[in-house]
Amino acid sequence: LSTSTDDRSLQGRSLYFLGIYYERQKQEDLALDHFNRALVVFDPQVDRAAIADTLFEIGDIEIARSEFDRGIQSYQAAVTHPHNTPGETAKALDYLGYAHRRLGDYAKAIGYHRQALRTAEGMPTGAERASAEARARNHIGLCLRLQALAESPASIKLLLQAAHEERAGLAAIEPQSLDFRRQGYLQRALALTYLDLAVLQPADKDRQLKLALDAAGAALEIGGKMCDEEWRGVGAACAGGDPGAAWPA
Repeated sequence: LSTSTDDRSLQGRSLYFLGIYYERQKQEDLALDHFNRALVVFDPQVDRAAIADTLFEIGDIEIARSEFDRGIQSYQAAVTHPHNTPGETAKALDYLGYAHRRLGDYAKAIGYHRQALRTAEGMPTGAERASAEARARNHIGLCLRLQALAESPASIKLLLQAAHEERAGLAAIEPQSLDFRRQGYLQRALALTYLDLAVLQPADKDRQLKLALDAAGAALEIGGKMCDEEWRGVGAACAGGDPGAAWPA
């Protein structure tokens, strides 16, 4: 910071990464201070991606604090930034959907994720489009699963739709991208959805459990590719899980 006063982009990135450091140290007030200072410094035309990332970080902290109005405001600012690319808009819409999923408003969340999916489908074919489509479908599936479990009795139809979205997300991303983390998210979501279906459909339990185990094993394998201990743990937990553990009491 002491040597970058004439370079707005470098100064903004320095403030941004200091914010990341403080966030990881759980010093959230300091993190927010640095993120907000970065927003003032960045050039709106040159640093649009960095501005979006900063707004996402601010939103994440506010959502984690249950300050949903502030979090949504930050995500909304990312959606409406005048210099967005389609990929940045799609990502921002998914963040908005995530906020509403945390609030339990699954219908509104799905609406934002479907907007993100339409934006992704309008992008040129390639890895960026594949990742954007997979992310949106992953989140749609997550919302459908939670919506299904919130109903009484729980909806098999919505769970089947959730599984369809997760499979479609995998179909979009696997041939196009090395985004292993997104593939892991999709496989984990599939594993949990198949576990739910195993509980709800006793006559089809063995098949659904096999599908759940296959998806969990794929998540475990992806964790190995990433050399990521957290993901290996996630995959192992899914693979060794009790179907009833995925079911709300």
